[in-house]
Amino acid sequence: MEALTRNHWRLSATSMNTKRTFLLCRKADISTWGLQRGKFLISDNRFRMLVRTEHRLERAIFGDCLKESIGIRRAVTGDVSGIGSVERASIAALEGFDLKDWPALFAAPGTFSYLAEQSHPFGVVCVGAPSDKAYEDGKTGEVLAWYLDPAFWGQGLGRKLLVHGLTVIKRRAFEQALIWIPETATQAIQTVSDLQFDVQFNREAKGISHLMFTRNLEDYF
Repeated sequence: MEALTRNHWRLSATSMNTKRTFLLCRKADISTWGLQRGKFLISDNRFRMLVRTEHRLERAIFGDCLKESIGIRRAVTGDVSGIGSVERASIAALEGFDLKDWPALFAAPGTFSYLAEQSHPFGVVCVGAPSDKAYEDGKTGEVLAWYLDPAFWGQGLGRKLLVHGLTVIKRRAFEQALIWIPETATQAIQTVSDLQFDVQFNREAKGISHLMFTRNLEDYF
């Protein structure tokens, strides 16, 4: 690809089957030089494409899965019904999860819940002090709930939700985060492993092993 002579940045995105590296002209430069100068390379050892209009460039970056805007916002008590739908859809796809008492979580001091949504909620993360008093040391926060509708799996959205939750834990001055995940939730385990969580030990609940993962947050940001 012809070398870019103006400011640029590099974006990396990973899908389930391929790693793609993007090199993108700044939009301001595209406007200055004319859309015909904007060039966009996708490289995964299988194909290359040049995009010569801003519209096509944006579609190449964001893809069909992000046609609608996706937002994460603080959940309120009126969201309990939507959260329940997400939770039930997640639990139906995996064994080992229990329904949460969301009114109690909303009422608990120092507990924060966030929704991922498009036209309707499809993911939720809730963080706060550890649910087990054995871990209440003033330094550890817990991801109390982390659910994503199976229809949205495989797009990196569960990771985005979890990162948001970890950011809140860090900003609450906790030095470590913990999360319990059933061993049946292999995709969730892969996500926390990618985020540098370490598995500590497991415990049995309803015949299913649950793994406790922790993540040191001192170098998180």
